[in-house]
Amino acid sequence: MAILLTRGEPANALAAFLRQRLGENGMARLKGRLSREENEILAGKSLASDRISVDVLNRLTRLTAEVLEQPVFEFGVSAGRHAAETATRTVYKFIIGLLSPASVFRAMPAMWNRVFNGGRVTVDFGDGQGTIRVDDIPVDRVFCGRLTGWFGFIGEKAAREVTTTHRPCRALGGEMCVWNFTWKV
Repeated sequence: MAILLTRGEPANALAAFLRQRLGENGMARLKGRLSREENEILAGKSLASDRISVDVLNRLTRLTAEVLEQPVFEFGVSAGRHAAETATRTVYKFIIGLLSPASVFRAMPAMWNRVFNGGRVTVDFGDGQGTIRVDDIPVDRVFCGRLTGWFGFIGEKAAREVTTTHRPCRALGGEMCVWNFTWKV
């Protein structure tokens, strides 16, 4: 599998979230553990056209969770929710007015391809339920957490009483990564 890359906007949103959560003391504790590249990404000044390794973002997220002594998956979910909220106020602002469960599921593969250089998204949906399957991505629990937070936030904007679960998960030994959604019709 080739290195999965993302654009600068999601990296900047993640960096802002990490800096906010760390505060001054946490930043001081983290900075010494980072490479020059990681410190630059954490500064949050990536250009929209930059391509940034998802593995590097996973490491930054994991190290921040460790510094803050928080569970990695749950911290990743919070980071993903923050990234989705940022995106829906900026890059994807136009989408908020168009959101319905069907429109979100139809748009998900194209949205994925706009943000990432690899991986494959397939969707299935019907009345009150849907699934998103993502293949050919790094096996990493923190990345699955960020995706869970992102997908969950978008789902909550599209429907009422949404429940999002991530099972199976390759990082937990499953054969694939699938997010299941149910919502009130």
